[in-house]
Amino acid sequence: MSSSSSYKQFAHLRIPLEEIVSGTTNFSDANLIRESAFGKAYKGHLFRSEQQIDIVAERLDRKHGYGDVEFWKEISMLSSLKHENLVSIIGFCEEKDEKIIIYKDKVNGSLDKLLRDPTFTWMRRLQICVGVAHALSYIHYDKRRDFSVIHRDIRSSKILLDDHWEAKLSGFELSISQKAARRNRLCLIDVRGMRGYCDPTYVKSGSVTHKSDMYYFGVLLFEVLFGKKAVMVNEVNRLLAPLAISHYEGGRLDDMIDPVLWKQMDPQSFKIFSEIAYYCLKKQRSQRPNIDQIVMKLEKALESQQKHENPAYSTVEGIASKTLKGKNVEHLRIPLSDIVSATKNFSKTYLIGSGAYGECVAETQARRPTAEVIIKKLEEALSFQENIKDNLKLSLEAIAYQCLHDESKNRPTTSEVLLQLKRALEFQEDYELWAPKLPNGYEQTFKMSNFPEIHSIEKKKDLYDMLCKGILLQEGKMLFSLGDNGEQNGMISARKFLYKRRSGSHKWRSVPESRFDKVAKMLDLSNLNIQVKIKPQFLSPGVNYGVYLVFKFCESRKSVTNRMYVNLKYKMGRETLHTYFATRREDGWMMIELHRFLNHEKDDDFEFLLESFSRCYCESHDIYIQGIEFRAIDNVKHEEIKKLKEVQQLSIKSDLNMEHVQQFSTNFEKEIDRFEDYDEGEKLFSLNKVILKKKHYVISAKETVYKSTDVKLFNVLPSTHSRFQNAIELLRQQVFRIKCKIESQRLSPDTEYTCYLVFKLSEKCHGLHCPVIVRDLLQQRKNKEKGILYFRSPSPCNVNDTDRVPKEREDGWMEINVWKFNSSNEIRDDCASINLKLISYKETDSIF
Repeated sequence: MSSSSSYKQFAHLRIPLEEIVSGTTNFSDANLIRESAFGKAYKGHLFRSEQQIDIVAERLDRKHGYGDVEFWKEISMLSSLKHENLVSIIGFCEEKDEKIIIYKDKVNGSLDKLLRDPTFTWMRRLQICVGVAHALSYIHYDKRRDFSVIHRDIRSSKILLDDHWEAKLSGFELSISQKAARRNRLCLIDVRGMRGYCDPTYVKSGSVTHKSDMYYFGVLLFEVLFGKKAVMVNEVNRLLAPLAISHYEGGRLDDMIDPVLWKQMDPQSFKIFSEIAYYCLKKQRSQRPNIDQIVMKLEKALESQQKHENPAYSTVEGIASKTLKGKNVEHLRIPLSDIVSATKNFSKTYLIGSGAYGECVAETQARRPTAEVIIKKLEEALSFQENIKDNLKLSLEAIAYQCLHDESKNRPTTSEVLLQLKRALEFQEDYELWAPKLPNGYEQTFKMSNFPEIHSIEKKKDLYDMLCKGILLQEGKMLFSLGDNGEQNGMISARKFLYKRRSGSHKWRSVPESRFDKVAKMLDLSNLNIQVKIKPQFLSPGVNYGVYLVFKFCESRKSVTNRMYVNLKYKMGRETLHTYFATRREDGWMMIELHRFLNHEKDDDFEFLLESFSRCYCESHDIYIQGIEFRAIDNVKHEEIKKLKEVQQLSIKSDLNMEHVQQFSTNFEKEIDRFEDYDEGEKLFSLNKVILKKKHYVISAKETVYKSTDVKLFNVLPSTHSRFQNAIELLRQQVFRIKCKIESQRLSPDTEYTCYLVFKLSEKCHGLHCPVIVRDLLQQRKNKEKGILYFRSPSPCNVNDTDRVPKEREDGWMEINVWKFNSSNEIRDDCASINLKLISYKETDSIF
């Protein structure tokens, strides 16, 4: 059973299983048209509005790894994306362990079935490729939409063809959506997709961008050109992409092309097509064209082929609008004989006007349709336009009727017509721009709110703005809102929590800044004892969510940062957890993350026991608790994965036994070109021949640990695991200092260096879970911001974008970034100085 949020959001698309079983003859093998990783697809029919429509029912089969997430992703995407080159969804079914998606039937099947067909002409192949390119251009970016989509599974079996051979892109189960403003950023995600199509960079790094779709599309273009699939089973599973690259670079593409197809090709059309396909397969994503460049090139290839096949192809045809390029418009063609007959061979008697294009000729006055006929035709025409609002239909019909009135005095003036058309246009623009942004089933959501009738009188933009701000549901105890990407968020009021302490532990207060009428004022931060048991509702399927406690201090607190250490202790189930930092929101409240989860159809209850805040850092201030919020997380990673050759490292490599923390220098045997020991074996200098001949500097722990008093900080022990002679056993303490100098001649000029602390935790070490403050004492006056690092990888709830977390290296050791500098900017007296102070928070364990 799906979650209530998914079910309610798409309830209007639900189709009973018995209708699908009947329409496909109980999923008869005779109706089976294709099989994919998602499952089997069957042709059939359904009755809608007393009319029979042809459909394709795609039945989820979990054996290939597809499941609930992919099912809801397909429904969600196709419900929000509308384009003439995208497949149209009719509905879905989720009954008796069945998950079925229903599409409009495409009578000409999928592209992969036609690749080897000799009657499948080069012109038609070009038109289909142009159509797919337009579809990708739309999903990658559309200015009317605030999110962008990466398809991640483009292949010939996903291209369906209608009765006019129009291409329809399908298969959004693996797609990724992200904010439109971030569409050029990396996204880290598990590698999924069909062998032979996947972007090699994506497979290797796990990072995907819109340029990954260009690789998929390049493989598709070569499938169309060669008439072969990406994986050639009858040729010992050879992959098409590397074969296409080698033939292109060797000038031997014609060896792979069917001779019948080759004879049809215009040389210039072939040259443009093959060139753009080749550049789509470039290993470096930066060298691949973007989708707009591909659309332009493919349209030129199509135009060249049209001129080749029809020498009379005119200049006017050549500059046809983009909406017609690549389209099959044969069904619009009218024989010249019919036109000559209707106009009496273009008789001057029928001439009604002329212009830059030529003369305009009409039939006789007696055959001109009446106003009633025009209105009927207009109604019929508009009924096929799914995006035409009913109000616009009525407006256009009314304007047309007035303009065609028999009495001229009853006809509107030009100004009146313009005013009415302007109003109709504003209504349509509001509908087209803002209606797609509203969630499915929003009318029902408003009916559950405090103002159930407002949806029938407000513009779509006003409704969207209200949902972004949030509306109250469930008698004012739940706030429903839309996020930046249109995801559905929800906040549960503190009135729904259980307060297990005595009645005097909290009070109910009205706070103007709260969205709820009452908030809980907690009087003892060190003993909250609040039990929270909630079920997420109205959330978007297939989206990662964070669960946040929303609160604020009763007394205003001055803070220069938006992040505050509060150390909330709580239980989730039987597990005791800590979440350390709260973030200040734009509305003045603070939020602190408790948990993360991927929302799907399974109904999960969340149970938390909130125990205490840090009295040391929150002092004795009372707090207001507004509620628990489920907010969509933007899980797109924005940093490029940097390769080793792009980073210059300055490493403090220490042989430390710091209360069970052991730090050793790393093995550089494969990287060192030469090295020399000096200063009694306490430093190493290396010239790295792999990393662009940049210099490394390696310093032992004995040289870096700073002693400001006579208090003993560490014991020196002999070491057999390091290039250095001694290791250090660092004693337990709250503060740890790193201080040293590096001679400028030991560094490469004008180079960005990163200083890493390289270490390994012993099996006996059970501490070091808490955050540690890092201060650069030399830059403290210029920059008062402090850094945060962890010696153990924390939960995602405790990590900010700027926090530093350890990473495991290939050699098994851990490393953490503690400092960065430029060898030119930071040099003073021929030295680069490091002076860092690492401080643990007062109530936590010592650092070491």
